[in-house]
Amino acid sequence: MALAGEVPGLRVRASLATAFGCPFEGRLPIAEVLRWVGAVASLGITEVTLADTVGFGNPEDVRQVLVACRERFPGLAYGVHFHDTRGMGIANALVAMQCGVMVLDAAAGGLGGCPFAPGATGNVATEDLVFLCEEMGVKTGVDLARLCEASRFLQAILPDVDLPSRVLKAGPPRPCGPIPR
Repeated sequence: MALAGEVPGLRVRASLATAFGCPFEGRLPIAEVLRWVGAVASLGITEVTLADTVGFGNPEDVRQVLVACRERFPGLAYGVHFHDTRGMGIANALVAMQCGVMVLDAAAGGLGGCPFAPGATGNVATEDLVFLCEEMGVKTGVDLARLCEASRFLQAILPDVDLPSRVLKAGPPRPCGPIPR
């Protein structure tokens, strides 16, 4: 039975939650990820998000998995979802963009986590990802100052939650003249 394509204009995206590692099974072989991507594609779904919901991935893992997926299933559109559990979320996002992925999940302030993964912390913070993109000349259309306002609001209503956003904590760099040479 085809899941996607039955309703004109309806887009279906499947997310594979532990594509870079599982808290119970450890790291997944690329062949296993490809098997699951193939299963999704067989349902007629043409958009797949590869998620690192437990923060196991590193930039080389991301590159290898994305290259393999795009080689095996070139007709699919890919997105990514990273948690910053071990400080690799932004680096992983950068590698994904370098591999041509432009659908990146993030959460204001880095809010979130993974309840079934011991020690898993929040998602990549949207403001950190927007800052990365804008600093590299990738226009997002997101007003970083207003986004930070929204994240500060989240912090105010969730005072017991430590939002991991680095841009929220440090703010954007202030102009201070050219870099000395």
